[in-house]
Amino acid sequence: MNTPEIVQRYLAMDGLGVTTDGLLFSLDESITDKMPRLLVLNHEQGYSLFPRHNFSAHLRGALMQISPEHAFHDHKRIKAVLPADTPCPEVWTGRSYTFPALRAEDYPFSVVRLSEAQRDLIVKYDPNLNLSQVIACTILADGQIVVACVSSRENAIGAEAWVQTLPAYRRRGYARQVTTAWAFHLQQEGKIPFYSHHSDNLPSHALAQELRLKWFMSDAVYR
Repeated sequence: MNTPEIVQRYLAMDGLGVTTDGLLFSLDESITDKMPRLLVLNHEQGYSLFPRHNFSAHLRGALMQISPEHAFHDHKRIKAVLPADTPCPEVWTGRSYTFPALRAEDYPFSVVRLSEAQRDLIVKYDPNLNLSQVIACTILADGQIVVACVSSRENAIGAEAWVQTLPAYRRRGYARQVTTAWAFHLQQEGKIPFYSHHSDNLPSHALAQELRLKWFMSDAVYR
């Protein structure tokens, strides 16, 4: 089964690629040791299973004998197949989405794109935030950044949203507003904005529904 292009673009943000025979490899040698041992996806075309390219032929064969759908749901079985000397303590499961085409009028004027002009506020919020590398949108109130949507990672292809709201300013619709603005600015730059969350993160799932995002992938990541 061919891997959908949108999935390949998403994986590329993590420095991951897939060979023609379905093996996972690193596009960046510096992260090779950190890449998943096994990645199982559920997408519009069905299920796909991608073992690490440097697994032994025996281990790859054992994994390939398990249907991708079973591998996605039956974590216990996969853990039993992976080498015993490097146990898999937990499995990340999540959902990923893309945004519809957005317009500037889709978010209120109270949302601003952060720039170096707000450096004093940025330092108080996140001193490591580098606006030369990522897009960040915020709402300012009471002399501070109260909510922001920042690219958790970004490259020439796309970026993934990371949203944080101060506790006192939650339940006001701010997260929806800044995330919409962030996605709009990315689309203006010809990039794909992505939104992802852990399967158990109900507030993030609710935000995805509120934003009317389009699901394109769920993943099970065995590290």
